[in-house]
Amino acid sequence: MSWYRCLRLLPALILCVSFFFTSAVAADLVRDHVLSFPHVVAGNVGGQYVESVLLIANPTNESIHVEVFSTPDSLARKSIVMAPLTTEEIRISGDEYTAGWVQVSSANQFAADLTIVIKSSQSADQIVARVDVPGQVPSSRVITPIRVRSPLASDTGLALALNVPAAPGQNLRFVLHDATGSLVADKSLAPRYYIAQFVTEIFGDLPEEFTSGWLSVELVNTSGQLAEQPMALSLMSIYMVAAEYLTAGATGMDIPAQYTVALESAGDNQVTELMNLYNFELVHHTEGSELFTAKMTRELARALARDDRVERVTPAAYIPAG
Repeated sequence: MSWYRCLRLLPALILCVSFFFTSAVAADLVRDHVLSFPHVVAGNVGGQYVESVLLIANPTNESIHVEVFSTPDSLARKSIVMAPLTTEEIRISGDEYTAGWVQVSSANQFAADLTIVIKSSQSADQIVARVDVPGQVPSSRVITPIRVRSPLASDTGLALALNVPAAPGQNLRFVLHDATGSLVADKSLAPRYYIAQFVTEIFGDLPEEFTSGWLSVELVNTSGQLAEQPMALSLMSIYMVAAEYLTAGATGMDIPAQYTVALESAGDNQVTELMNLYNFELVHHTEGSELFTAKMTRELARALARDDRVERVTPAAYIPAG
């Protein structure tokens, strides 16, 4: 997207193509309660000022520890302890324009939302516009309804967060269907940790008759098959309606993917017992090792992580690309 188009979108919302790289994700993505906010912006741009306000609530009667992680790190990265029944507001701001995503996690239940606020300047009190960014549990595949060239929306903006490192050779696959279920477009892009673009830019040659449908996004390997990378993606979509931007729904699909399981102690019989009990698909195990890789849903992985014989369950850090 050109910088010109990025700037002229203000004061509604800024959607600029960006990508950032990070070394690790600061959360136990299986055991913890996790929310990813795939579109977070802050700074001066186009004669306006934007900031993101993250509000976290502790609904429990106990103090909880919350981790806030971001890509890039400069957006928001901190650990906080919240007293019972309290809220914590984190303002993500700065002079230089920055865009990316934020992830919030805790071993305890919490609630959180994020709002993008647009003002004439950083010191201004009056809010010109605001956009709500819904939190989402990262998943292997994300889907969202799409509208373009229709009375309800002239275009749909997408903000995609890649929450885990992609393996060499993997790509992001965008598949678009129309309202009848027919395939309209299928396009692969190199993986980036943050992408913000309009549907009409991702698919530059949409048929004129296409006005609505649905989009799926997933990580695929070199053969075009689902990469089975768990908790990889979160997605936000925005409908462009005249001078307004309306948040649209996006849903993560909990489909079977690969997890690494660490046992409290090595034992081949334990692997077999767990496989029979939880009915997961064993992908790899070396005889005598306390580690093995298995294919399962996140819901099943969370149940397995609570078993006394299991030390830890984590999304597989590296899924071969071929």
